Amino acid sequence: MNNLWRDVCFIDELLYKKLYLTHKGLYKDDVEMNLKKPGVFLINIRFLKKDTNILIYNYIFYTEEFIDSLIMYFIVRDNFAKSLTFRESGDFLCIIDKSLNIHEHVKEIFKYLNSFNVYLYEDLKYVKSNEEYKYFFFLDIIKKSTIALNHDKLIEVFNNIVKKNYEDLKLNKFTDIYSYCKIDNDLDLINDTLFLIKDINTFLLDIRKLGYVISQGPQAWRGQINSMNHFLNNIDVDYRDNLYNHLDYHMYHGTAQFKEPLPRKAFSFKNIHKKIGNIRF
Repeated sequence: MNNLWRDVCFIDELLYKKLYLTHKGLYKDDVEMNLKKPGVFLINIRFLKKDTNILIYNYIFYTEEFIDSLIMYFIVRDNFAKSLTFRESGDFLCIIDKSLNIHEHVKEIFKYLNSFNVYLYEDLKYVKSNEEYKYFFFLDIIKKSTIALNHDKLIEVFNNIVKKNYEDLKLNKFTDIYSYCKIDNDLDLINDTLFLIKDINTFLLDIRKLGYVISQGPQAWRGQINSMNHFLNNIDVDYRDNLYNHLDYHMYHGTAQFKEPLPRKAFSFKNIHKKIGNIRF
C-alpha cells in the first residue's frame, strides 16, 4: 500500500512562503478572520439536548493555503494510532465538501478515497484475515474513513447521520464486509464526525432548512471548556505536528524543493492561527 503522505509533498510554494515569512516576523495577514474569508471550516456538531432537533456546533478555521494538506492529513491518517486525537477522542468520520478550492492533483485522489488510508487499511487487513470479522461493528469501519461529497449530498448524509440511518453511509471499497457487520444504531455517530466545509453560513442555513435548531450553544457556556473544543483542539495539534513532520521528511529526502527547512515554531498555533489566520484571541 502506498503512503501518499510520504510519497508526495503536499506543501506548495505558497504555503511554504506563508509559514516562512510569518515565523520570521515578515508577514501578518491584515484581514481579520471572518466567516467570508477564503479557507476551510473544520466543524463538529452534537446534540445540545438528546432526542431533540436542537444541535450545537463548534469550528476551527484554516486559511485557503492549508486546504490541500489538511485534506490529505484526513485521507491518509498517517501514524494516527499514536496521535493525541486517538488517545483522547478515538476514531472519527471525516466528510469533505467537494466544492472547496482544491488543486487538481488532490481532487484526483478523491476517486480512490480510503485506498490510501493507512490507519483504516491496517485495521481492515486484520478484520479480513480473522474468521470472526463478521461480528465487526459497521460504525467501527465508518469512523476510520473519509468521505468527499458535493454540497447537496453532504447535507443529505448529515441528515442520515443525525437520524441514525447508518445503512446509507456505505463506502464502495468495502462492500464485501458490510453484509457481515452489525449496525449499531444506538450510537450517535454525529458526535464523532468532522465536516470540512467551504461556506459555513450556507452549511448552517441548509441544516436549519431541515428543521434543526443549531447554534454555538447558550452564551453562558461559550467560555467553558467542553468536549467539542477538546476534540477540535486535539485534531489541530495533530495536524500541525504532522505538517511539520511531513515537510521535515520531504526536505530530508530531497522531495521538497524549498530553500531551507522550517523550525517547529513555524507550525505553532501562534504562527498558523494568530499570524496567518489572524484570529483575535
